[in-house]
Amino acid sequence: TEKIVGKSNTNAASDLGVAALNLKSGLQGSWLNVLINLSSIKNQDFIAEYKEKGTALLQEGSQLADDIYNEILKTI
Repeated sequence: TEKIVGKSNTNAASDLGVAALNLKSGLQGSWLNVLINLSSIKNQDFIAEYKEKGTALLQEGSQLADDIYNEILKTI
């Protein structure tokens, strides 16, 4: 978050906030697609492994997007 917020033109802060929201929606949409595709796989160990990895990535990315968005709100 500190690498991006406050480093750009202050007039573009809202654009950065929208980018953070797009990041989160992209992550969520991609995760839905992964879940749909996992349902066609028979190997339960594979499914469990990738659900765990995917959930962790989704949480990490969503938290980053939320942090960026909240920092933007503080600067406006």
